[in-house]
Amino acid sequence: MDSDAVLFGKNLKKLLDNTSNTFDGYLGCTILLKQPIVRDHLDRYYVNEWQWPGKVFPEYCSGMMIIENVQACEKMSQMIPQLGIHYITGFRIFDVLTGPIAQAAGLQLRNLPGIHPWLPVNDICNSLIFVIHPIEADKLADFYQY
Repeated sequence: MDSDAVLFGKNLKKLLDNTSNTFDGYLGCTILLKQPIVRDHLDRYYVNEWQWPGKVFPEYCSGMMIIENVQACEKMSQMIPQLGIHYITGFRIFDVLTGPIAQAAGLQLRNLPGIHPWLPVNDICNSLIFVIHPIEADKLADFYQY
């Protein structure tokens, strides 16, 4: 989970206490689809054609928060050397690689609507929300008073 995210523990506990949420065979996250690849070498998200050809990235998890069980973690860890540790660790936007690594490990991505990776959020009191991002440290007190 990113350091500038706020976690609602009771709501996350409800999600994890639900017996259907075993996270067996999948990663729980916010799935990003058909994100355009930035080719401007001055941009912080620049990726060159050699690193990733084409115009869009494959389906992947936003790195803001990913929930997985130990077995999924182990499967993904086993895939990293096979896919190339130097390529993976050198890739500028590591979130993008969650999709291909999960796919190679035989795992699915599952969208969790309780993750809100971008503001604004219409109803922060919604009991299904378990994480909101980004919250700046100096705004945190205002956020909790609301």
